[in-house]
Amino acid sequence: MIYTNNFEVKLDIIEWKDSYNVNIEIIDEHHKMLVELLNLLQNVSSNYDDKTTVFYVIDNLKNYTKFHFTTEENLMKKYNYFDYENHIIEHSSFVEKIEYFEEKLNENNNLFSIIELINYLRWWLLNHIVISDKIMAQHLIKLL
Repeated sequence: MIYTNNFEVKLDIIEWKDSYNVNIEIIDEHHKMLVELLNLLQNVSSNYDDKTTVFYVIDNLKNYTKFHFTTEENLMKKYNYFDYENHIIEHSSFVEKIEYFEEKLNENNNLFSIIELINYLRWWLLNHIVISDKIMAQHLIKLL
């Protein structure tokens, strides 16, 4: 739950499901950590008055995301993933969007921006895992 100025938003914590696994251990471990960081962001955002912590978690989420994307991209390149270029574009646009929201939060300093960010992160991450990453993993598993 996120509260500010008598305004309340209910955001459920994401619980990891086996259906999110792509069956490549390192990628699944990274995805679980990204979900944990997203859940942490939701938790610290429940006290939006503590903006320092919120921005700290956003920064950690962004940095871990970049680390994870580098790992994925190295695997895709090593095993000649057929949709490498499009997958990288998805990754780049995701990081750009996080940076956009981070800037928006700095400028506007309002709850709606953090809710918008969390909703976007939730939607993008889970969809990317169960669609793009599962397709990529099917290709990589054959070659690992």
